[in-house]
Amino acid sequence: MSQYREMLERLTAVSGHPSHLVAICQPGPLLMITLILHPHLAKTFGSAGSPMHTEGERGDLTDFARLTGERYIDILLAIMGRTVAGGHKGEGREYYDGRLQVFGFYYLGMDQHLRNFINLFTDLREGKKEDVERQKIFYQWYNHVHHSPVGFIRDTFKKIFINNELIRGTLSLGGKTIGINSYPPSVPIWALGGKKDEIAPPQQAVGHMPLIESVPSSNKLTLLCEAGHMGLFRSTKVLDQYYSRIAEFILTHSDMDDPEI
Repeated sequence: MSQYREMLERLTAVSGHPSHLVAICQPGPLLMITLILHPHLAKTFGSAGSPMHTEGERGDLTDFARLTGERYIDILLAIMGRTVAGGHKGEGREYYDGRLQVFGFYYLGMDQHLRNFINLFTDLREGKKEDVERQKIFYQWYNHVHHSPVGFIRDTFKKIFINNELIRGTLSLGGKTIGINSYPPSVPIWALGGKKDEIAPPQQAVGHMPLIESVPSSNKLTLLCEAGHMGLFRSTKVLDQYYSRIAEFILTHSDMDDPEI
């Protein structure tokens, strides 16, 4: 959150305006917490496929987390955790190996990945170069390993997936206890969920919206689309039908009319 705050402060200083915050997947709650603590740094807030309300609907990840309990992540990190080697930036810092994260996503969506590869071979045989290139670009991104700080993984597992602390209003940070009811009324908000999302089921992704009573309905946008988790971020249909509405919402609540811009 300190990193988020520093980046947003820098952007505000450079542009003279607060930023439009967009959260994708796991960092959604983290970015919202940053916003709650520093509301002057945000013009709008939005999340897509994020586990914002992990009790809004049952899901494989939250069921697994609550079944195994808080100790599970400590044991996993003790076994699978790594330390940044000497001579590298962040030397001595503990991190979680991103290859395990990618493997887990493959496991959860194996049926879709098999269909994608079958489509890839079909497109290759039929000479559909544009579709082949699009699939290649997607998997080059999907397979790119991103290691995560141990604290981020541990807190997400315990505070979000198991205890849902942001929604319950029991999240303690720096001597403050905050929750979803601390969301600033001055910041318009949107949320997008996928009805077929196996990572963040639809009501986990948008179930927080009715709980934010401080924001008037005209400043809220809730969208559900017929897509799985990755479809939220790569489907041209979702882009055309849903992200266009999100862009319109952001522009409506932007500083576009400011004569200084």
